Amino acid sequence: MELTGISIRSGIPHSSTEQAVMSMYDKAERLQDEIWEVEDQLYPMEKALRSLDPDQLMLIEVKYFCREEELDDYLMNEFNWYRAKYYQVKKTALILLAQSLRII
Repeated sequence: MELTGISIRSGIPHSSTEQAVMSMYDKAERLQDEIWEVEDQLYPMEKALRSLDPDQLMLIEVKYFCREEELDDYLMNEFNWYRAKYYQVKKTALILLAQSLRII
């Protein structure tokens, strides 16, 4: 016998209200699983960034982690670095990140 508004799931009857709540709970669990997966993927990057010295970290954050990528000439002026120093810091930082992330 089947009652209106009640369905059988795993042998346990659930009303439409219970189903809605369970659906929201299942969705929250899936979202939490996705968050944990993203955090696991970001951990190597966080570890790699911690290996940089302050100048390298500052340059990488401003150059690549901002919404709009700044031009190198602008950043050289902002940091008050001469051209050779800027490109040396940038090169070293990118190499260290790539090595830490096992890209090279």
